Amino acid sequence: MTSTSEAEHVTEWGRELGVHLRALRRLAGLSQGRLASIVGTSPPALSRLERGHVAKQVLLVIGVAQVITRALSRLDEMALREETPTLLR
Repeated sequence: MTSTSEAEHVTEWGRELGVHLRALRRLAGLSQGRLASIVGTSPPALSRLERGHVAKQVLLVIGVAQVITRALSRLDEMALREETPTLLR
């Protein structure tokens, strides 16, 4: 059984992300070592990511991005509602 440090968190979302990242890495024909070298990390760090260990900071950034995306989407919807009557004149 693997243990996680306080700085890492495994979620279902993290596991799914890892599966997709591993598949894309393999599709690109890259080893973990080569990809780690390209992105500037270690092979063990990349391996942890592919197993679903996602740093809490990453989860925080993703959460913030989701909230901002929803807020911007609402602004777009409001602008569209305000512009539609003008466009239909």
